[in-house]
Amino acid sequence: MSAVAADADADPEARGGERAGVANPGWIVVLNGPPRSGKSSIVDVIQETFDGPWLNLGVDVVVVVDVGHHDGYAKQLHVLPDAARRLSGLPALLVGVRCPLHVIMQRRNTGQPGREGRYRTSGPGGEIPEPVRRWQREVHRPGIYDLEIDTSAVTPAIAGAMIRERLDGPAPTALRELAERG
Repeated sequence: MSAVAADADADPEARGGERAGVANPGWIVVLNGPPRSGKSSIVDVIQETFDGPWLNLGVDVVVVVDVGHHDGYAKQLHVLPDAARRLSGLPALLVGVRCPLHVIMQRRNTGQPGREGRYRTSGPGGEIPEPVRRWQREVHRPGIYDLEIDTSAVTPAIAGAMIRERLDGPAPTALRELAERG
């Protein structure tokens, strides 16, 4: 998961209102998807092309323990509903970053400079590791998003444009809906 935040001077009504004790919060864009689905590439586009400064809080890069938004653990942790409650009242857009498993495995097997050894790759016979399969299955449950992007079908630049267009549209509702569902 990656979260990108900015644009503190945007119109609060266009962002869905204000939160008590927080003056004019900026947009928060939460990119939810499995590792190697293209989240970091989208963040790069947002930081390079959107107005104002955008801060990247990329969980899968900054923190040692990956706490992505899924409950595919032995004991459910309710990570996504908890995050939704914490973001309640803030102008936050939840984006599902999807990518077919075969493309993710191709990206994992190819590697990325500076991230050598960080990602599980295919086995000797092309087997996909079970943790990778599990992440792919679980990360998008329950599938409630303000916008969904398939990074095997669009470039990071097009994905960034889709997010920019959605930010200019109606107020996001996905995180509120997830918080209400608990």
